[in-house]
Amino acid sequence: MAVSKKDRWLVIRYYLAAVLGLRAQWLILLLSAEWLLLCMLDDIVFHNPNSPYMIGMAVWLVLVAALTALICYAILAERIGLGRAAWASVEEKALRSRRAARDRGDNSPIAHFPDAKPGQRASLAYSARRAAILLGIKVPKPGACVLAMFLSCTLFLAALYAVHFADCANLTRQEQQTAAQTFYTIEDAFERSGLYALGFDPMDTYSEHGYLITGKIEDQYSDGSCVRMTVGNDGAVQAVMYTLVTDQDKSMRENLNRAEKYFERLHNVVKRLDVEFAVPELVSFDALPEEFKEKYLDGSPYERIHMTVSDLKGEGGADISCSYFTYSEEEYEKNDYFEPEIYISIEA
Repeated sequence: MAVSKKDRWLVIRYYLAAVLGLRAQWLILLLSAEWLLLCMLDDIVFHNPNSPYMIGMAVWLVLVAALTALICYAILAERIGLGRAAWASVEEKALRSRRAARDRGDNSPIAHFPDAKPGQRASLAYSARRAAILLGIKVPKPGACVLAMFLSCTLFLAALYAVHFADCANLTRQEQQTAAQTFYTIEDAFERSGLYALGFDPMDTYSEHGYLITGKIEDQYSDGSCVRMTVGNDGAVQAVMYTLVTDQDKSMRENLNRAEKYFERLHNVVKRLDVEFAVPELVSFDALPEEFKEKYLDGSPYERIHMTVSDLKGEGGADISCSYFTYSEEEYEKNDYFEPEIYISIEA
């Protein structure tokens, strides 16, 4: 029996809606799991500072919306479409084709295709498959349709993120190289100034928080006075921290003089560095604040001190703090290896 293009398209459309619509909800779950995994890789492995990847998220939402629309279409086609005149006409032609086959004594599937069980409403899948067989309309295999839908959605999302990951990897490498240039400059300056330079090479491991390099006055195995600097991925110094170790057996005045001497030596190295600093205060902060020195001299070796930029009447774009870290007299008696220290932190 001749079938019009309109009827053929209607049968194929309903058949695909039935086959794919019933499985689209599972694909939405799989697609969402894939997107979450790609987001984790984007953030943890490829260090995307703007995670989540907005284009990837938009594509995921579009795919989910398309699959949701397919589910809704399958539901509406079964509840409404099967009752419309257009489908009734298709079914009438299909039944006539079956009767004609039976009258001819044909032994083909067309003649023996069963009806729905008595009292049971035919589903969209059954109705579309019956019409396709009785009218001789070729439709795709269900497994092939589902596999094609699954692969097209998941591989498209994966390919989109693969391009993005390649861009992130290139950007990460460039940032490491930029940070490494500053890091090597500082390391060389420390060594030429007689300091022991310690730190992990930025080219070995990427860190979104920057790279710490330490210049120690004494040997590298001691916990003595030192300066620490954090180099950001933009190549600029983001923080400078001074640790000035004091001697519990000396007076507060002697320790302060010693700390100022060490601070001057370390700061002279910092201010001669030919590198970029995020804010001027990282270099211009060149002496212990008078407020801190007064509080230190008025205190005791066992009294901790912590003063922030507001306490120090500081100005500018840096967060500055001065602290004196110590322990109680009882703790010093139990642990003679404790070393009190003056700690200065300047952060952009």
